[in-house]
Order: sequence, then C-alpha cells, then structure tokens
Amino acid sequence: MSEMPISSRPRDDRSGRSIVYNVFMAGLMFLMFVLCFCTRDGFGDPEPGYNAASGTFAVDSVLYNWHDSARDRDVPVRIYYPATGNGPFPVIIFSHGLGGSRDGYEYLGRCWGSHGYVSVHVQHIGSDAAVWQDSIFKMRAMRQAAADLANAVNRPKDVSFAIDQM
Repeated sequence: MSEMPISSRPRDDRSGRSIVYNVFMAGLMFLMFVLCFCTRDGFGDPEPGYNAASGTFAVDSVLYNWHDSARDRDVPVRIYYPATGNGPFPVIIFSHGLGGSRDGYEYLGRCWGSHGYVSVHVQHIGSDAAVWQDSIFKMRAMRQAAADLANAVNRPKDVSFAIDQM
C-alpha cells in the first residue's frame, strides 16, 4: 500500500496544517503539562535552599488583563521589569505549568528583572490555578484541564498574543 501524497492529506481549513500535525502538537502539549505538574511540589515556589544572586537593577511589576479580540479571550499577565536603567531590555515570555498563574514564579521574574530582563508571565485561562482552587477533587480537575485539547491549542496562542503585545 502506498503512502498518501502530502497534498491529499486531510487539512484543517483554517490554518492549512494537517489534522495529524494538530493532534500531535496537542498531545505533546498535554504531555508537557503532565510532566510539569508531576515534577513540582508547588506551583512556582523555589526549591528549598534556592538562592539566586540578585542583579544590579531594582525590580517592579505591573498587572495587565489583555484581551485577544480575534479569539474573544482574556490573557492576564504580570510583567516584571528593571525599575532603573536605560533599556531597551531583552524580553522573556514565561508560561506557567498546569494549575499555575501569572503570580507564580515571582522569584524568577524578580531575579531576571534584577539582571536587566523584562519578564512577561502569561496566565492561561482554562489551565490556570482557577481550575483547582475551588474544587474538592483537585487532581480530577487538573486531569480534566490537561485532557481538554482547547487548552493545548490556546496556550501557545496566548504566548503568541503576548509577544504581539510587546
């Protein structure tokens, strides 16, 4: 049996990418979510004994609630930045793991900011802390969020949207 030519493979009409590619990427994102969740004790807390040396810049942060009108989706962010200095400064886009938020990993945002980076912490609605915080069955809620393919599709789009806002 011969292989189907690339041009005749099933395509998603909106992006032109193959459906197999989209399913593969969604599965890969799901695996990354599970690995991130299963390998951390907390959500954004430094490991015991963590002591990163601060840089030379004072650091401040600001909250934004951006709205992606193309997807009708809110994208909350917290931005850590050097409060002093004459930029421009390089930008880091930080995406939390499953069950996290823009407020997690503050220690990284402050450390990077003190070394002259702008750190944009994107919160992904649907796979953020709101998924488990009010749930009696926290692990079940997390598994359901991880299995939701819409979250796997929206997370990288949230990051792209954040980059476009910069």
